[in-house]
Amino acid sequence: MTSVSGVSSTPTAYASATTTANKAMKALLTGSDITNLLAMKVAPGEAPSEKLVTSSLWTFLNGDASGTISKSDVLAALKTVGGAPSDANAVWSLINPGNTNTVSQTQFDNSSYLKGAIQTNLVFIQKGVTQYLTNNPLTAEKTIELLMSSTTVQQALASQSTLWTPPTPGQVFSTIWALFNVNSTKVISKSDVEAGVNAVGGTPMDANALWAQLDPGKNGAVSATQFVNNAYLKDSIMTNLPATRATVSQVLLDSTGKSNSVLDAFSTGGTNILSQAATGYNGSAIGAGDNFNYLNLFV
Repeated sequence: MTSVSGVSSTPTAYASATTTANKAMKALLTGSDITNLLAMKVAPGEAPSEKLVTSSLWTFLNGDASGTISKSDVLAALKTVGGAPSDANAVWSLINPGNTNTVSQTQFDNSSYLKGAIQTNLVFIQKGVTQYLTNNPLTAEKTIELLMSSTTVQQALASQSTLWTPPTPGQVFSTIWALFNVNSTKVISKSDVEAGVNAVGGTPMDANALWAQLDPGKNGAVSATQFVNNAYLKDSIMTNLPATRATVSQVLLDSTGKSNSVLDAFSTGGTNILSQAATGYNGSAIGAGDNFNYLNLFV
């Protein structure tokens, strides 16, 4: 009598191990950890594919990104859904029929048992992800609000504005584009959006929701022209623009005069504005540098 990874290979024992493994795999594949991981990777309205489920399961098992998984990795994963060592033994024996110490990603992806288990549970997996997204709606509006309320975007807009000239929609477009297009290329990709959203505290799910609206044709890339002409993005920016302008105005008030405009100088108050205008402001002669606008105003 031979054994496979500690499980007897007799027909009865193998059938018993398979039954145990199947129950454990269903619990793992439909558990909250895998469901949440899949929800982060699918666009709203899409269902996870077998390939995506396989890669997500590998990511979950291979938490240390070592390139291989072991029986202890399987046991740790199954513990999250109430699994026992016997469950891990059964699963391991079927995804590792060669009874080796570790399994590579290629072996994992090509496991006939794993393929069958995912196919069998795919409907349940997809329903779980759909239900999760229903209970936790992911909207691009939420992501745009997050971007426009971020310190990064607001400070960038403040540098382009004054108290008297609030940020324009065009400036918001260009600032968000710059946040995504850090490599100064002609297009942005989903990974660019994910990096930009992550930089302001967003999640992969937030980025997915926005990308689904930026690239409805699923082309994999969005040009600057497509970006600025995206109707959904236009509406979202206009919706959030009043709040953003108010916050940027406050940022400017907290650093009044930094834009070197005559109106900003007046907004500081005090008794020395006229004397500054007459004798030279910020060390510049009348009619030059910072005092060019004073000449226009007073002369």
